[in-house]
Amino acid sequence: MSQHSTTTAAPAILAELAKTVSAPELLPIPPKGPDRIFGLSRSWWYGAERDGIIQLVRLRRPGNIRGRVLIPVERARVALEKMARDGKHLCPANHAAA
Repeated sequence: MSQHSTTTAAPAILAELAKTVSAPELLPIPPKGPDRIFGLSRSWWYGAERDGIIQLVRLRRPGNIRGRVLIPVERARVALEKMARDGKHLCPANHAAA
């Protein structure tokens, strides 16, 4: 009987492990096209940050003007889930579909 409970628990444990292993902590903003996890565009992410939906992470060396902009994956997931629960559209205010 204990062997059966171990085998039924294994898929749940593996699924949880897969979520933590496969998802990166930070995801680069795509230069064009959708990002590889959420499928949202660069302009959507910048609009979402402007509208206060999420705060992006910016990395640059001291004295440099340019750098990297990254999406914090877990915070993004939480924000998108909240938007879905609240029935809000995925379009930030100025990007709303007509």
